[in-house]
Amino acid sequence: IDSYLNYGIEPGFSFIVFLFSTFKNLNVVLFGIHLALMIPFIIFAIKARDEIPIKVTTFIFLMTMYVYSLSMMRQSIAMMICILSTWFFLHNKDKKGLLCIAAAFLFHRTAIIMFMVYLIIKILQNKSISGSGRMIRICTLVAIMLLILPVIMHILPAKYLGYLETGNTNNSINIMSLIKK
Repeated sequence: IDSYLNYGIEPGFSFIVFLFSTFKNLNVVLFGIHLALMIPFIIFAIKARDEIPIKVTTFIFLMTMYVYSLSMMRQSIAMMICILSTWFFLHNKDKKGLLCIAAAFLFHRTAIIMFMVYLIIKILQNKSISGSGRMIRICTLVAIMLLILPVIMHILPAKYLGYLETGNTNNSINIMSLIKK
């Protein structure tokens, strides 16, 4: 908790580092961090093996995520837990999926965005709504999220405001500039 209050490091990541630092070896700490990254990936790969072969899942992970996980450890752990949550949502195991989002939030606050993904999945899974009705609901949900984004900006710590307010760097889209136009 001290690392979160003083340095803004999420408690899940701090706990992993604390737990493995008891071995007094940096390599063991890095192993623990990557173990926290790989466990949700392995669970997802096994659960999704009927839809996506494990070899394909592993190849996609290694080609898209693994290199980034070396420098963005907290975000990568949260992202892998969020990917696991989508499997639960798509298979109507909402409680487990929401629990995954809560766990991911312990590693990186931006995991809260997955709640919007959850709502979109639920709208798409609702067969009683017509296709155009689903699109209207999704567009309404996105519009509401864009309208409350300025409020969310005041809740987030200053270090996250850079994601929303910075200019067009690295070919990324400035979310706030879209709203202000």
